[in-house]
Amino acid sequence: MTSSTSASAVLMGSLDVARRALVLGAERIGRAIGAASELRDRVRQDPRFAIISDGFDAFPDIVQTDALRVPIDVSGTGQSGHWVRGQLTKQHSIYLEMSTATSVVAVIGALGLPDVDRFIAALTAVADEAAELRGAGTDNPAEFPALPAPGELRIRPRDAYFGESEVVAAVDAIGRVSADTLAAYPPGIPNLIPGEEITTETVEFLRAVAASPTGFVRGAVDPEVSGIRVVK
Repeated sequence: MTSSTSASAVLMGSLDVARRALVLGAERIGRAIGAASELRDRVRQDPRFAIISDGFDAFPDIVQTDALRVPIDVSGTGQSGHWVRGQLTKQHSIYLEMSTATSVVAVIGALGLPDVDRFIAALTAVADEAAELRGAGTDNPAEFPALPAPGELRIRPRDAYFGESEVVAAVDAIGRVSADTLAAYPPGIPNLIPGEEITTETVEFLRAVAASPTGFVRGAVDPEVSGIRVVK
């Protein structure tokens, strides 16, 4: 049902439902977008939070955002986004799309109408709990590594990818040339490409993402990024 060389009836059926919703559900979609806008406004009222997309106008290559996704910076709580997401799930039965070291992302269904008051009350309660933990000096998250700058491109990507390679321990890969593309998710943008020199900062970042509760490094030889494929 989910993997086939033939057309997927499940996917095609969902596309039909989506098309019907776009034609007949304009009013409901409008209410969902309005609820998302209200949610953003309510989040902005608490100085412990920020709407990440509010700063996107500083980047000319960002031309539009998803009105039904609400990315929230929770670093002002003193806890990680993973912790905030976990508390919302465990204590308030509110499920978010994803989390990072500093943020969470709420998704509103196009035909849904979320209880904004309930979400804000839960988010406030979690932030208050984080403040209590911070005051008691417990559960302070470790500082997450900054996004690393690209390493020097020392070999053409094609030559590195198809050339002779070996897998070495991550610490031993520093200073070597990557033979693989490694992309930390989220957001899924490559941090290493074939032919690029592997730096200490990149290794630390990739391993931190791999160790986070919802992190994943695509292209890695193992889930922990304990080893990296390099050019011989």
